[in-house]
Amino acid sequence: MSSPLRAPRLLETLREGLCLFEFLALLISWPWLKRAHTKINKRRTILVIPGYTASDKTTWCLRLFLRQLGYRAEGWQQGRNHGRVEQLLPALEQRLLAISHRDGEAPVLLGWSLGGFLARELARTLPQHVSQVVTLGTPVIGGPKYTIVARHYRSWGYCLDELEQTIALRNQQAFSMPVIALYSRYDGIVHWRACLDQLTTTTHYPVTATHIGLVGSPWVFIKIARLLGDH
Repeated sequence: MSSPLRAPRLLETLREGLCLFEFLALLISWPWLKRAHTKINKRRTILVIPGYTASDKTTWCLRLFLRQLGYRAEGWQQGRNHGRVEQLLPALEQRLLAISHRDGEAPVLLGWSLGGFLARELARTLPQHVSQVVTLGTPVIGGPKYTIVARHYRSWGYCLDELEQTIALRNQQAFSMPVIALYSRYDGIVHWRACLDQLTTTTHYPVTATHIGLVGSPWVFIKIARLLGDH
């Protein structure tokens, strides 16, 4: 029987402390990671969007890794992700358009957690300016409802049931570009089943990582590199 869709419990969230070992493994394996995929040299731009409460500082290791593969990995340059999607999207749309016009081609959007939700919205709004979407532990079902930050959104006046219905209707709109979703059953921030999009042509890949480790695990980095290399 599949587990019920709900917010992670305290003991599950405490597993996020294991991210320290994931970052340690990344540090130890970094010289090997630099050599592992040196044959990949695609000059595509990848716009990396951080999760809720995070900033470009939290995705620095991932962007550095992608640059060493030959990609132009750039941050979103919007400071800290405060979580209010309707306020974040306009500036992010301008950032996407600036990159697309500068390069003369559509970039890849790689979003972590809420950043992946923002990436999906950009892909629907400006499909001609997005070549591919990759999400990491992104709650595509329910928005914040099945995450540990649900109470924050309730305190801001959001009705999570209405928000879930709105997102479900939004998810009925198909994507015109490849969409890849990485998720982990060990995620202590977002319930892993909320990361599974059954309404669009999203391709799902399970990984073994904490939610924080999705941007700091060498095994996740290798998976991302292989998936990007296939497209």
